[in-house]
Amino acid sequence: MRVIQKTERLLKLKENNWALFFGGFVFIVVGLVAIYSSLSEGSTQPWWYGAVIVVVGILFFLFVYTTTIIFDKSMNTVLVARKSLLRKSEDIFPLDHVAAIELRFDSIERRKSSPPNMSKNTREFLEKPTYVYKLAAVLKDGQKFLITTFRTSVAAHISIGATKAKSGVYDDVGPIVAEFLNVPYQTQGETSEVRFWNNILQS
Repeated sequence: MRVIQKTERLLKLKENNWALFFGGFVFIVVGLVAIYSSLSEGSTQPWWYGAVIVVVGILFFLFVYTTTIIFDKSMNTVLVARKSLLRKSEDIFPLDHVAAIELRFDSIERRKSSPPNMSKNTREFLEKPTYVYKLAAVLKDGQKFLITTFRTSVAAHISIGATKAKSGVYDDVGPIVAEFLNVPYQTQGETSEVRFWNNILQS
Protein backbone atom coordinates (compact mmCIF):
# COMPACT_ATOMS: atom_id res chain seq x y z
CA MET A 1 0.00 0.00 0.00
CA ARG A 2 1.40 3.41 -0.96
CA VAL A 3 0.29 7.01 -0.97
CA ILE A 4 -0.36 8.14 -4.55
CA GLN A 5 -1.99 11.51 -3.83
CA LYS A 6 -2.07 13.80 -0.84
CA THR A 7 -3.52 17.28 -0.56
CA GLU A 8 -5.00 19.24 2.31
CA ARG A 9 -8.44 17.73 1.62
CA LEU A 10 -7.67 14.39 -0.05
CA LEU A 11 -5.55 11.33 0.69
CA LYS A 12 -5.46 8.47 -1.80
CA LEU A 13 -3.83 5.08 -1.18
CA LYS A 14 -3.39 2.26 -3.67
CA GLU A 15 -2.14 -1.31 -3.51
CA ASN A 16 -1.32 -3.36 -6.60
CA ASN A 17 -0.49 -7.05 -6.30
CA TRP A 18 2.23 -6.86 -8.94
CA ALA A 19 3.95 -9.99 -7.65
CA LEU A 20 0.85 -12.08 -8.38
CA PHE A 21 0.41 -10.47 -11.80
CA PHE A 22 4.03 -11.30 -12.59
CA GLY A 23 3.53 -14.85 -11.30
CA GLY A 24 0.52 -15.29 -13.60
CA PHE A 25 2.53 -14.00 -16.56
CA VAL A 26 5.36 -16.45 -15.81
CA PHE A 27 2.92 -19.38 -15.58
CA ILE A 28 1.38 -18.48 -18.94
CA VAL A 29 4.77 -18.19 -20.66
CA VAL A 30 6.02 -21.46 -19.16
CA GLY A 31 2.78 -23.19 -20.12
CA LEU A 32 2.94 -21.99 -23.72
CA VAL A 33 6.55 -23.13 -23.99
CA ALA A 34 5.56 -26.53 -22.58
CA ILE A 35 2.72 -26.85 -25.12
CA TYR A 36 5.04 -25.92 -27.98
CA SER A 37 7.66 -28.42 -26.79
CA SER A 38 5.09 -31.22 -26.41
CA LEU A 39 3.89 -30.74 -29.99
CA SER A 40 7.40 -30.94 -31.43
CA GLU A 41 8.55 -34.14 -33.07
CA GLY A 42 9.82 -36.82 -30.70
CA SER A 43 8.32 -35.29 -27.55
CA THR A 44 6.67 -37.68 -25.08
CA GLN A 45 5.25 -34.99 -22.85
CA PRO A 46 1.44 -34.62 -23.05
CA TRP A 47 0.34 -31.23 -24.40
CA TRP A 48 -2.19 -30.78 -21.63
CA TYR A 49 0.58 -30.39 -19.03
CA GLY A 50 1.30 -27.00 -20.55
CA ALA A 51 -2.40 -26.22 -20.89
CA VAL A 52 -2.91 -26.73 -17.15
CA ILE A 53 -0.04 -24.36 -16.40
CA VAL A 54 -1.54 -21.73 -18.73
CA VAL A 55 -4.93 -22.04 -17.00
CA VAL A 56 -3.28 -21.52 -13.60
CA GLY A 57 -1.62 -18.37 -14.94
CA ILE A 58 -4.92 -17.06 -16.30
CA LEU A 59 -6.57 -17.65 -12.90
CA PHE A 60 -3.90 -15.44 -11.33
CA PHE A 61 -4.96 -12.59 -13.62
CA LEU A 62 -8.68 -13.17 -13.02
CA PHE A 63 -8.63 -13.21 -9.23
CA VAL A 64 -5.84 -10.79 -8.33
CA TYR A 65 -7.31 -7.45 -7.28
CA THR A 66 -6.13 -3.92 -6.65
CA THR A 67 -7.24 -1.88 -3.65
CA THR A 68 -7.81 1.87 -3.65
CA ILE A 69 -8.70 3.83 -0.51
CA ILE A 70 -9.70 7.49 -0.73
CA PHE A 71 -10.05 9.69 2.36
CA ASP A 72 -12.02 12.74 1.20
CA LYS A 73 -12.57 15.58 3.67
CA SER A 74 -14.65 17.58 1.20
CA MET A 75 -17.21 14.76 0.89
CA ASN A 76 -16.67 13.48 4.46
CA THR A 77 -16.26 9.95 3.09
CA VAL A 78 -13.82 7.07 3.01
CA LEU A 79 -14.10 5.00 -0.16
CA VAL A 80 -12.61 1.50 -0.12
CA ALA A 81 -12.65 0.05 -3.64
CA ARG A 82 -11.39 -3.40 -4.62
CA LYS A 83 -11.25 -4.35 -8.28
CA SER A 84 -10.31 -7.46 -10.24
CA LEU A 85 -11.03 -8.55 -13.80
CA LEU A 86 -14.10 -10.43 -12.57
CA ARG A 87 -15.64 -8.17 -9.97
CA LYS A 88 -15.59 -4.82 -8.26
CA SER A 89 -16.68 -3.89 -4.76
CA GLU A 90 -16.97 -0.54 -3.01
CA ASP A 91 -17.53 0.32 0.64
CA ILE A 92 -18.16 3.86 1.86
CA PHE A 93 -17.72 5.05 5.45
CA PRO A 94 -18.26 8.49 7.03
CA LEU A 95 -14.86 10.10 7.42
CA ASP A 96 -15.71 11.66 10.78
CA HIS A 97 -16.58 8.20 12.14
CA VAL A 98 -12.90 7.14 12.03
CA ALA A 99 -11.69 7.20 15.63
CA ALA A 100 -8.15 5.82 15.23
CA ILE A 101 -5.69 4.06 12.95
CA GLU A 102 -4.56 0.77 14.45
CA LEU A 103 -1.64 -1.52 13.69
CA ARG A 104 -2.06 -4.87 15.37
CA PHE A 105 -0.63 -8.36 15.35
CA ASP A 106 -3.01 -10.69 13.49
CA SER A 107 -1.59 -14.19 13.15
CA ILE A 108 1.41 -16.45 12.60
CA GLU A 109 1.64 -18.44 9.38
CA ARG A 110 3.69 -21.56 9.97
CA ARG A 111 5.34 -23.32 7.06
CA LYS A 112 5.47 -27.05 6.41
CA SER A 113 8.46 -29.05 7.56
CA SER A 114 11.35 -29.20 5.11
CA PRO A 115 12.83 -32.50 3.85
CA PRO A 116 15.21 -34.07 6.41
CA ASN A 117 18.05 -34.27 3.87
CA MET A 118 18.44 -30.49 3.88
CA SER A 119 21.06 -28.80 6.00
CA LYS A 120 20.03 -27.50 9.41
CA ASN A 121 20.53 -23.85 8.42
CA THR A 122 18.46 -24.28 5.26
CA ARG A 123 15.64 -26.00 7.14
CA GLU A 124 15.59 -23.28 9.82
CA PHE A 125 15.42 -20.59 7.13
CA LEU A 126 12.62 -22.29 5.18
CA GLU A 127 10.60 -23.15 8.28
CA LYS A 128 10.64 -19.67 9.81
CA PRO A 129 7.08 -18.60 10.58
CA THR A 130 5.66 -15.49 8.95
CA TYR A 131 4.24 -12.84 11.27
CA VAL A 132 1.17 -11.05 9.94
CA TYR A 133 0.23 -7.54 11.05
CA LYS A 134 -2.87 -5.66 9.87
CA LEU A 135 -3.30 -1.92 9.55
CA ALA A 136 -6.94 -0.92 9.99
CA ALA A 137 -9.15 2.10 10.59
CA VAL A 138 -11.19 1.87 13.79
CA LEU A 139 -14.63 3.46 13.67
CA LYS A 140 -16.42 5.07 16.60
CA ASP A 141 -18.90 2.19 16.81
CA GLY A 142 -16.03 -0.32 17.18
CA GLN A 143 -16.11 -1.61 13.63
CA LYS A 144 -12.91 -1.72 11.56
CA PHE A 145 -11.98 -1.77 7.91
CA LEU A 146 -8.68 -3.09 6.61
CA ILE A 147 -6.17 -0.73 5.04
CA THR A 148 -3.31 -3.11 4.34
CA THR A 149 -1.41 -6.16 5.62
CA PHE A 150 2.26 -6.45 6.56
CA ARG A 151 4.16 -9.76 6.57
CA THR A 152 7.63 -10.39 7.94
CA SER A 153 9.59 -13.55 8.69
CA VAL A 154 11.00 -11.89 11.81
CA ALA A 155 8.67 -10.87 14.62
CA ALA A 156 8.03 -7.15 14.40
CA HIS A 157 8.70 -5.05 17.49
CA ILE A 158 6.13 -2.33 18.10
CA SER A 159 7.51 1.14 18.62
CA ILE A 160 5.89 4.56 18.64
CA GLY A 161 5.19 5.82 15.12
CA ALA A 162 6.16 2.68 13.22
CA THR A 163 6.41 -1.07 13.35
CA LYS A 164 10.02 -1.97 12.81
CA ALA A 165 11.48 -5.45 12.35
CA LYS A 166 15.04 -6.65 12.03
CA SER A 167 14.41 -7.14 8.32
CA GLY A 168 13.68 -3.41 7.98
CA VAL A 169 9.92 -3.77 7.50
CA TYR A 170 8.07 -0.78 8.84
CA ASP A 171 4.68 0.87 8.63
CA ASP A 172 5.01 4.19 6.81
CA VAL A 173 1.33 4.37 5.84
CA GLY A 174 -0.49 4.34 9.19
CA PRO A 175 1.13 7.46 10.64
CA ILE A 176 0.40 9.41 7.43
CA VAL A 177 -3.29 8.42 7.50
CA ALA A 178 -3.59 9.21 11.22
CA GLU A 179 -1.97 12.62 10.78
CA PHE A 180 -4.24 13.44 7.82
CA LEU A 181 -7.35 12.51 9.81
CA ASN A 182 -6.01 14.00 13.04
CA VAL A 183 -6.76 10.79 14.95
CA PRO A 184 -4.56 8.63 17.20
CA TYR A 185 -2.18 6.10 15.69
CA GLN A 186 -2.24 3.12 18.04
CA THR A 187 -0.29 -0.11 18.05
CA GLN A 188 -0.91 -3.46 19.65
CA GLY A 189 2.11 -5.03 21.32
CA GLU A 190 3.38 -8.51 20.73
CA THR A 191 1.34 -11.40 22.07
CA SER A 192 2.92 -14.13 24.20
CA GLU A 193 2.87 -16.42 21.14
CA VAL A 194 4.88 -13.94 19.07
CA ARG A 195 7.42 -13.50 21.87
CA PHE A 196 7.72 -17.31 22.16
CA TRP A 197 8.55 -17.74 18.46
CA ASN A 198 10.82 -14.71 18.45
CA ASN A 199 12.87 -16.18 21.31
CA ILE A 200 13.26 -19.42 19.33
CA LEU A 201 14.46 -17.52 16.25
CA GLN A 202 16.99 -15.57 18.32
CA SER A 203 18.35 -18.63 20.12
